[in-house]
Amino acid sequence: MKRSRQRKPQAVAEGHLGALGRLVDGAFPDPTQFFDHGLALLVQQLGVDRAVMARITDLGWEAFWWATAEGTGALGLRGFIGAPLVMSDRFLGVLSASSSRPKAWTRAEVAMVKALANLFSKTLEVENLKHELRVTRDALDLTSAVVEDSALESSATRLPTRPYLDIWLKANLYLARRRGEAMAVAQFQLELSPDRRRRLKEVAEALRGEDLLVDLGHQAFLLLLPRTPQEGAQILLDRIRQRLGAVPMGATLWNPLHRTDRDDLALKKASHRVALALGRSQELFRNGASQVVWDVLPLNPEDLADTTNPW
Repeated sequence: MKRSRQRKPQAVAEGHLGALGRLVDGAFPDPTQFFDHGLALLVQQLGVDRAVMARITDLGWEAFWWATAEGTGALGLRGFIGAPLVMSDRFLGVLSASSSRPKAWTRAEVAMVKALANLFSKTLEVENLKHELRVTRDALDLTSAVVEDSALESSATRLPTRPYLDIWLKANLYLARRRGEAMAVAQFQLELSPDRRRRLKEVAEALRGEDLLVDLGHQAFLLLLPRTPQEGAQILLDRIRQRLGAVPMGATLWNPLHRTDRDDLALKKASHRVALALGRSQELFRNGASQVVWDVLPLNPEDLADTTNPW
């Protein structure tokens, strides 16, 4: 009898691991089926009333997937265990199991909850990556379909025009918002002599592959630098002005962490800020000064947007 009691925790642990192994080996064409089976397994293996996946928001927590034991009707919470759901080092929510009866959790049960939370976290991360890849692919397909359209390219500078900018923004700002990545935006005026047209072409060709220089018409140009903070953008803008000459230039940051910019996927508010900054730079230029003028939104705690991942 003594030997049997010593082997029991190991047997229970092996039972939990075996159940997890069967769950992982199962073929689930849809992640929702994996969540269903995983939560039901947690209820069964731990002998609890319910298992819940909850997301954490600025307003509290919200259950978005759960399983309950058959016939569960008791109220109250006497036993609880939970483990974090994490995606790319970002805390998303909690996987928990609860019981209306007091319960002491064994090491094997704690290990099972942690392992299942890790499996769910990886599944959420994979589904998020799949979604981003679909968005990127759709944007590339759309760009490829219309890139031959002459309306998308300026005949004077061979640079993309406003219609192309609209297409580019729909894909790039959406992804930047999901990833919480800021984008530097700069605008300048340039009278196009043959020499400056050649220099402008050299600038466009020297940009990074993800950057975009747009001909807005009337000798106005817009430069977009994804994933670029103000300090890095300033270095690039200084280099561009060395090539083009000391032209007036205004700049701003489109910041998806700020409430003002997060839902502005047409860049309207950032475009307004950069136009104001350009006006101040032009005024300085008329007074004999030449510099890039920035108009950046202050990021105070009350200005932070709700960046809860929608999953």
